[in-house]
Parts: sequence; C-alpha cells; structure tokens
Amino acid sequence: MAFPSTSCSVFAQNLSVSFSARQVINNLSVEISSRNITVIVGRSGVGKSTFLRSLNRLNEEISGSRTEGTVKLSFKDGTVDIYRDRFPIEELRRRVGMVFQTPHPIPTSIGKNLSLPLKLVLNLPSRKIDDRIEKALTIVHLWSEVKNRLKEPALSLSGGQQQRLCLARTLALEPEILLLDEPTASLDFKASEKIEDLLSELKRDYTIISVSHSIGQARRIADNVLVMKEGSIIKVLAASQFQEKGTLEDLLNEVF
Repeated sequence: MAFPSTSCSVFAQNLSVSFSARQVINNLSVEISSRNITVIVGRSGVGKSTFLRSLNRLNEEISGSRTEGTVKLSFKDGTVDIYRDRFPIEELRRRVGMVFQTPHPIPTSIGKNLSLPLKLVLNLPSRKIDDRIEKALTIVHLWSEVKNRLKEPALSLSGGQQQRLCLARTLALEPEILLLDEPTASLDFKASEKIEDLLSELKRDYTIISVSHSIGQARRIADNVLVMKEGSIIKVLAASQFQEKGTLEDLLNEVF
C-alpha cells in the first residue's frame, strides 16, 4: 500500500506502537473506508485500543509511548499525515472524537457537559452554543429526555443516557471520524441496543471505528470487521463474509 484510496478515511502503513520496552502494535497496515462502521475484534491485550488511540495520537498521553510508521486521515478539506504534518493536536482530537467504554460525564450539569467544551475548544458565543447543544442531543435521541433538565447533574442520568450524553458532547464539536472503545460494554442490553441503533444512523455522516468484544454486536452493526492478533490485523472481513452464522465465530476460534 502506497497511498490511501479516494474512498478511504484512515490509512495506516507499517504502524508500530510500544510502551517502554513492550511492543503492542507490530508493523500494522490497513485502509478503513469512509462513512461506514468498522469493528475491531480480537482477544484482550492484542492492541485493539492502542490502535484506536493511535488514530488521534492519544497514546502520547501515556508515559514511555513510541509510535513509528504512517497514519493518514482524509478529512473534508484534505488528507493529513498525523505523525509528520504540522497539524495541531487539539484540532486532530476535535476532528477525530473518541468515546470510551465507561461513560465519563463532567461532574457538573447536563448542559455544561456540552457547553464547556464548546467554549474551551471552539470559543463559540452563547447563542451558537445553545443551538449546538440542542442539535447534538437531538442526534443522539436525548433531547426530548433532558431538554427540561439541562441544569440537573449529568450523573443523575442512567448509564445509557450518560453514554449518549458523552457521544453528544463529542458530536457537538463536529468531528469527522468517531472512535469508540467498547461503547456498550458497561451497559445493559436495552441501553446497548439504543447505542447500536444510533451508530447505524450515524454512519451516514461519520466514519465510525469501534472496538468490541461482542461477536453478536459486530454482526449487527459492522460493515467491515478487522481481526487483530498479537498487534497486527490478520484479517479484514466485509459484511457479506461474516453475516452467515458461524463464520466470524469460527475465525475467532481459529485465531484464539
């Protein structure tokens, strides 16, 4: 692979990531298409989350991290080589938003969970902030549930609502790529189902890359599945290749 294709949002070539003396990602190369859901599966400890964090340089927040290789991201206004081009890291993390396994609302009101990042990151005036808040909460189907509760503590929301709030907080900054690190792992079935349905809607406008330990979830939402083993992607499957019962399970059993 030399250059990303026109339909590619993420292009990694010979990517290696280590922490002190421990290598976690090993010479990984992959292209990820735009505006679909790519789910990364594999055994615990094979580097799924580390690969995800490499796409917005979040590994750099961990002491002793070292990244080598190429990661190019295609945005609406051009392609950026994120480890070589002089692209502001704050802008990178705005455009490549991330939501984690456990919801982490700011310990303040529901409304301020969205307004504070909009002020700090984008320096928006109040009139625009209110519009962004309503739009983001509407996108995640939370506006009708909280529009009269914006001054209440965010921690008063249920776990599923908190996760949708965290997703709305990310979407309010208008990213182009969404990174999700097991976004339903801490939720019950009903809340997980809402998140899965929401992601299937969001892929019309965003490139979504999600880590999941659930084969069922991968089958329900993924357009493509990346199978990881020992820090490398060993298989890329399109939806048609794993929708048949048993296909993905058999592959994972073989890998593990």
